Amino acid sequence: MVEPPSAVDITVAGSVLPTVSAALVWGIDFLLSSASQLAKPAFATILRNRREGVVYSAEVEEFRRAAAEDVGHLLREALHVGNERFLELMSARGHERVAMRHLPVFGAVDRDGTRITVVASRTDISRQAVGQLIHELEALGYLTLTPDPSDRRAQIVRLTERGMSFCTEGAEAAQALHSEVVDRIGGEEALDALRAGLQRIIGDA
Repeated sequence: MVEPPSAVDITVAGSVLPTVSAALVWGIDFLLSSASQLAKPAFATILRNRREGVVYSAEVEEFRRAAAEDVGHLLREALHVGNERFLELMSARGHERVAMRHLPVFGAVDRDGTRITVVASRTDISRQAVGQLIHELEALGYLTLTPDPSDRRAQIVRLTERGMSFCTEGAEAAQALHSEVVDRIGGEEALDALRAGLQRIIGDA
């Protein structure tokens, strides 16, 4: 059984962000893993085709209705809605050009800087792909790249002041999103019940 951590402060790039609890971050990761384990690609395909105007037989139409209520599909949709809402909140804070694909990089950079190869390892993203993300964030003013004094062939990634502000404001946005979810779902008890139900579905996975 997967257990959430107790609420504690989180450190990003060496700075403590007290507005977000470890339980909140765990919840995001938990929902993501739940969706990946439960989602059925066939359901997603049939729902997409329906939106595009495909006409099905009565049997397939019944399957489509079942797909719309599938837990995995609902989790994926909820995750998408949450991601989009988070980006909206960050856009309102002046970070409209940061995309979801950039977020793992912020949490992989140490206070004193980190090599690109280490960022790739921590994010489980290929060296080439993470390099592209880093260069995009550098162009946006969130990161700097400097030669590693111990190995001039390597480069050190550091957060700029704007990058640190993004982390702080991201924590605020995540807390605001959490509050919105709690209100929409009917309170903390309802959210706890949802979390407990997902834990039972996943079991020891």
